[in-house]
Amino acid sequence: MTTRSPLTLRLQPGWLAEQLPPAMLLDPSTDSPFLGRFLRIFEDVSAEIQDQVDELPSAHDANVAGIDHVRWLGSWLGVEIDSSLPEPTQRRMVRAASRWLGLRATVPGLRNFIAEATDSACLVEDNGGVFAIGEQPTTGSTVTVYIEELGGLTESQVQVLIDRSLPVGSTAQLVVGPLPRSPSR
Repeated sequence: MTTRSPLTLRLQPGWLAEQLPPAMLLDPSTDSPFLGRFLRIFEDVSAEIQDQVDELPSAHDANVAGIDHVRWLGSWLGVEIDSSLPEPTQRRMVRAASRWLGLRATVPGLRNFIAEATDSACLVEDNGGVFAIGEQPTTGSTVTVYIEELGGLTESQVQVLIDRSLPVGSTAQLVVGPLPRSPSR
């Protein structure tokens, strides 16, 4: 056996036949190694299956997976990706969504997700918070997202990314341009 990677063993041709007793490898009537050739068929099928299994880790890597699969991964992460966008932009959006999914609906999660998805500096202001019973505002919180550039996306595409990353009951405002010097609080 040879080592293909730390996690994968690549079997040499004949590995299945080598596990049989030698007497079974020769056909006594013709003195030909029929069984060995027959087992080679199963070895070939096994090799194809092993190749598919070996490709599984990269199938879920937005850097190397096929672009159709990248868009499918994005849909699982709640990011609808427009197929007309350049391929690097699509991959960047999926990488950002997967990296920041655990912080979804939080200011750091939204800031980092939008900054990475647009490849632009981002600032998020949120007037929400934690309130005692009876002291909560009657309207939902408003989240203002400032980004310097759209990173190849349209304002409506960025707005959809923001809206899908907000806490329940919140609304968002998108401002494209220079970032304010300090949050307005």
